[in-house]
Amino acid sequence: GAIMTIVTSGAVTVTVDSSSPTEKWYAATPVPPVTLGVFRLTGTNEQMALTDFAVKLSNTSSSSPAGLDSIGLYSGSTLLAEKTSPTFGGNFSTTNTEAFTLPTEGTGSFIVPVNGYKLLTVKGKLANIGTGNPGTAGHIIAVATTSLATDYKLSGSESGTTISPTASTAGASAGVRTFKSVPTVTKLTSSGTLVNGTNVLYKFSVGADSNGDVSFYKMTFTVSTSTATATAFKLTETTTGKVVKSSATADANGIVEIIVASGDYGATEATIPAGSTYTYELTATVTKSSAADSSTVTTQMEGDAAYASLAAHMGTTTQVDAVGNAN
Repeated sequence: GAIMTIVTSGAVTVTVDSSSPTEKWYAATPVPPVTLGVFRLTGTNEQMALTDFAVKLSNTSSSSPAGLDSIGLYSGSTLLAEKTSPTFGGNFSTTNTEAFTLPTEGTGSFIVPVNGYKLLTVKGKLANIGTGNPGTAGHIIAVATTSLATDYKLSGSESGTTISPTASTAGASAGVRTFKSVPTVTKLTSSGTLVNGTNVLYKFSVGADSNGDVSFYKMTFTVSTSTATATAFKLTETTTGKVVKSSATADANGIVEIIVASGDYGATEATIPAGSTYTYELTATVTKSSAADSSTVTTQMEGDAAYASLAAHMGTTTQVDAVGNAN
């Protein structure tokens, strides 16, 4: 007959799942909770119930427990367990962890199927940022497993034994970065037929969420032309009619930097009030080689995923990633 293999109990591994999101930026607010990381528990030989699971902050140099109003474990959209005002004071075997104990069956249980896997999602409610609030702008909050398998225990449904992961190789999630308010930059339709004279090369909007104002001091564009020239670049805040920059030039690579000019705008930063969306137009004076030629001007807003250093003024400055083309 077939060869039979006898084992004393099941086995489980814990890894960061591929569905765990890349770093995202959020406006800090306690509701709703945001995903901090997704872990995959893979079991063999028998069905197992997760009884102990410890979560640690993986980036303590730029995060702290004060950045979270709560932290919870989820199976899909179902909340299994939640802790408010987590201290990460150390539970089970390791310090700097927040530990959860789950039932082996019924409400709040997490069952890993035999020779299958199940995803455990860690979510947190972000603490508010601002005067008198505990959150810190610019902090990144990421979670990880610890290096001790004893921080994770499961109960085998057939063996009745306590099972810990065979290896602690899960690593850390990418996490979330928090700010008081996060801008939304949207490319608007701006295609058209070139004419000799002033042309709208690029339209976009900048929105501020309801948590606070957002400001920008510079926008960068790449402009390329075919049998045409583009000069005297100008950025106008069409919502208010204010001129952000009345005149800018392109360098040898076609890079146009629009830096908010206090002489034009009245300030060194363009501010969008909380809950508002302002629109903008980049225009230029275009000269074609002839009135009937097929000249083109292609404009792209350059993105930037960088941010100010923690030591320099993290929390008051963010930069956004927004790229689009307009012909």
